[in-house]
Amino acid sequence: MSREAKRSPNATIPPTRGAPVTPSDVDMIEVTQGLFVGGEGDLTVEFADGPGVAVTLKGILAGQIIPGQFIKVLTATTASDIVALYN
Repeated sequence: MSREAKRSPNATIPPTRGAPVTPSDVDMIEVTQGLFVGGEGDLTVEFADGPGVAVTLKGILAGQIIPGQFIKVLTATTASDIVALYN
């Protein structure tokens, strides 16, 4: 992914749609504005500017929205009921 995702004119507009996310080590998702986490746990992701680099966000609580431009939610994720947020 390019740095263009960061410069999107819509980056500060609140999300207007969402899509459920099934964690996968292979499948990419459209660049998000963030992720809603329904069930607590750890969230292992790849950022838009860091493809191939997994980052684990530990101790995410149920009901949290995690802002960020993500392209993958990996299977090492223990959080559940994840929804990708878009505009």
